Amino acid sequence: MKVKLGGILILVASLFLLQDKILGVVKLSDSNNLIQDFLAFASKRSGDLSEATSGLDMANYSILEKVCSFWFRPLFFDAPGILGVFVSIENLVYIILFSRLFKLDFFKFWKSANSNVKMSMVLFLGTSLAMTFIMSNLGIMIRQKSMIMYFLLFVVYYFQAHSNGIPARKKAEVVNK
Repeated sequence: MKVKLGGILILVASLFLLQDKILGVVKLSDSNNLIQDFLAFASKRSGDLSEATSGLDMANYSILEKVCSFWFRPLFFDAPGILGVFVSIENLVYIILFSRLFKLDFFKFWKSANSNVKMSMVLFLGTSLAMTFIMSNLGIMIRQKSMIMYFLLFVVYYFQAHSNGIPARKKAEVVNK
């Protein structure tokens, strides 16, 4: 418990010390009203990116629509070209994997899951939420999404192993075989 608390304190202190550099990336380090300025930045960025040929006007989308668009688009009906079809196949696989989490057993699993699984889900959801506010270009979304979907795959893998009755200590043996 002391190690976890120490890690959290180091993380919070690091974020506090680096906040000017982090906010400087989007030119918000001198902001008086950070939330309003960030929302204005996100709207402007969304408008700028929607002018691209693979743009996606998400300005009027709800939060859920934005997140689902980030995770699962393009699908076959809005695929931009032949490469979009390949990405659509990948997104269909993501939808199938994601749907596996919608079981009642998932909540039982979540209570007993180790901290790596829980942190992977927190990182996946947090990063996805942050990315949806600044992205509306399908090409950029595809590239950025590929870096965070591994967290979802990690959670789905452990949930499936748990559902199949493989104990935590045996999971490593199954992977190594």
